[in-house]
Amino acid sequence: MAKKRKNMAVVNIIINGKSYQAEEGENLLEFLLKNNFPIPHLCKHPDFSPNETCRLCLVEIDGKITTSCNVNIKDGLNINTKNEKINKLRAINAYLLNTAKKRKKSQTNFLLQNIIEFDWQKCIDCGLCIKACENQKIKAIKFDDYGIKQHITPTENPCIACGQCLIHCPANAISTNQTKLLRIKNNLKSKKIKIAQIAPSVRTSIGELFDIPHNKISAELVVAGLKKLGFDYVFDTAMAADITTIEEAKELIERLKNKKDLPMFTSCCPGWVNYILSYHPELRKNLTTVLPPEIKMGNFIKHYFAKKMNFNLDDVYVISIMPCTAKKWEIKRKELKVDNYYPVDDSLTTVEIAQILKEEKIDLKNLTPVNFDHPLGDASGAGVIYGTTGGVMTSALRTAYFYLTGKNPKNLYFDEKITSFEGIKVFEIKINDIKLKIAIVNGLGNFSQIIDRLNEFQYIEVMACPGGCLSGGGQPKPINNEIRKKRKEVLLKLDKKNIVKFAHENEFAKKIYQEFLTDKEKIHKYCHTYY
Repeated sequence: MAKKRKNMAVVNIIINGKSYQAEEGENLLEFLLKNNFPIPHLCKHPDFSPNETCRLCLVEIDGKITTSCNVNIKDGLNINTKNEKINKLRAINAYLLNTAKKRKKSQTNFLLQNIIEFDWQKCIDCGLCIKACENQKIKAIKFDDYGIKQHITPTENPCIACGQCLIHCPANAISTNQTKLLRIKNNLKSKKIKIAQIAPSVRTSIGELFDIPHNKISAELVVAGLKKLGFDYVFDTAMAADITTIEEAKELIERLKNKKDLPMFTSCCPGWVNYILSYHPELRKNLTTVLPPEIKMGNFIKHYFAKKMNFNLDDVYVISIMPCTAKKWEIKRKELKVDNYYPVDDSLTTVEIAQILKEEKIDLKNLTPVNFDHPLGDASGAGVIYGTTGGVMTSALRTAYFYLTGKNPKNLYFDEKITSFEGIKVFEIKINDIKLKIAIVNGLGNFSQIIDRLNEFQYIEVMACPGGCLSGGGQPKPINNEIRKKRKEVLLKLDKKNIVKFAHENEFAKKIYQEFLTDKEKIHKYCHTYY
């Protein structure tokens, strides 16, 4: 039975001869699926309004055949979900979809940013990828031609590699570059010293691909899987996030003091950085120069850890396990090279590493947890929450507050809406005599709502993907707000139970400053960049 929400009337409907209660106005397909009716569907996604493309979700309502995805429930509906006529029409529509795929054999697949791969033989012309790109206000793809010749094609607008087209594709017609993936698989077998790092939000989602509940999956299970796969060392990207927090807090305070290049933008999201460089290069100066945690960890592995271990850097192969497709773009930015070495050699998405684990018959459910390796080990709670919208901002403000006042803030989240999924969150805080107006944007398309009023703010966090990294283009499907919420709860619980809540109190971070980041020159070399 559906629970009555505030201001929503409960109505009576009949499905296959039985009475049910539902909320008036609720989407019929979503109600049917929620109540375990086996309704086939491909093109309906809760992030978008229905477009009735696949026409597989047919039902009969009061004697008339219609798609259930475009029906809002009202009192008295009499619905049949299966009969001979419905089954026949569904079969015809499925046949037409399959025929549409076959006619595309002659079309050439294409790549966006050499990262996002479109496979025409799987495409069903649902247009969800186009909707996702339009929501991002990028519009890098479009429908071309019409009728049986209709197909998706790139536009002149640069793709930012956020992967929202990929994660919203219901037919698996969009993936990451499979040629690159094959090369990485070969490297995993041939490289001498293999080192992995795991992003915070990977631990929130990879369990979905191994039938592990969100409250049971852990980073330590992922570490165990990677060790079984042959990695020699596995580190936590969240630990490098603590040093990103420390450096970003320092830079924010410096910019506020000098009243220069404000507002300061976060730069942890490569889709966002790609957007700025491609569409608003005049705003490059607003990006913090602090390297994102993944890149910083790569530097620590190659120029701190590897040297402590007396490794030949030519033998060291660093892979990052990320929720993000745009990280594949980021790691190849030539500005990131240090002493002629890229910090990270390759990046795998959550889905890709799960695929490799399964191919090697490694099931995370059956493994004994293994801790991250040291000395690049444990993270604070502030480092872990980088995986959700508002996380970077929260972490940096915690440490900036400490640097400005000499004490830690009592309210760790500053504002109750800071990690909500609202597209734009605006709030003000006061630290001593400094007033900060903050904006947190998740879902790149929402940035357009504040771009004309940037001078109102001092600090802005933008995550290209709705909800932040936890719903990045490299994460498992399906994705919706309920799944986003479950993934977010994992990160917030990890923060809550972590004894260390602040990046500046992380003993591992302190040790790296003492042993490696010993002066301004080294800090700049290994922790900062330019655009």
